[in-house]
Amino acid sequence: MGRIEGKFVSGIVGPAVFRKVGNRQLVSAKHGSHQIAMTEASDRASYIFGRASTIARYFRSAARPILRFYDEGMISKFTGKCNRIIQRMNAADSDPIKNYDDFSILNGFEFNQDSQLRRYLFTQPQVILTEDEVVIDFPETEIARDLNFAPYAQYCTIAFKVALFDLDQERRLKQDVQLMEVGCKSDKFTFPAQRLSFKGASGALCLIYVGLLYSERTFAGNAVIYSQQLSPSAILRAEYCPGDAVERVDWSKMTFKPKVKRKRVKKQKADKPQKEEEEDY
Repeated sequence: MGRIEGKFVSGIVGPAVFRKVGNRQLVSAKHGSHQIAMTEASDRASYIFGRASTIARYFRSAARPILRFYDEGMISKFTGKCNRIIQRMNAADSDPIKNYDDFSILNGFEFNQDSQLRRYLFTQPQVILTEDEVVIDFPETEIARDLNFAPYAQYCTIAFKVALFDLDQERRLKQDVQLMEVGCKSDKFTFPAQRLSFKGASGALCLIYVGLLYSERTFAGNAVIYSQQLSPSAILRAEYCPGDAVERVDWSKMTFKPKVKRKRVKKQKADKPQKEEEEDY
């Protein structure tokens, strides 16, 4: 059943599903129902949104295991951002598969509004991208001025994850998480600068994720604290590596749903009223 929320409609109305993403009204066919007629513009927007949703899902999946908890509105907000990026660069005469705009609007995206990374980590890591390497320079950090500890945590693990995407070739490459562990001490101290190195790829989209994992000391060893209110994670950088793309047959394949051909229903012109023939009497 559909409902009106301001100037938008959400829910199921007949064979169509209405939803609000950002400031846009989106309409799609109900799963398992017969196809509904769409204008060319609506059909194209629906197709691009489907691709953006799939891309956003792969982006979120790459954040594991850093992304342990997220707020209830995260998926729709993140998908909306990805959709705006791709919709903006796809005019009616361009190919939605090949043209992708700058993804830098994802920089600083918080996955968990209940536990924002910006409230715990105040230092600014520097990122260097080359054709074959991603370097993260983590600066010297003063504890607890630049890094906040939870009251009951004895350790904080700073986790970085890098994923590479070739959206034209529909390929992706995930890499292992790299960790830096900081122990909580009674006195203030300085954590030394660190340099992390990941694999880069010329012409590929690079997403860098960062998260904090807090743990406490137990009789069985250190135990990670699993809590919605203490699981900050965010995107540090979304940027293309310099250089031209090459064939990436050894990367994992991204799967997209094929475009559905919809029937076009032309509006029928109203028949002109026929003149009555005069009868002979």
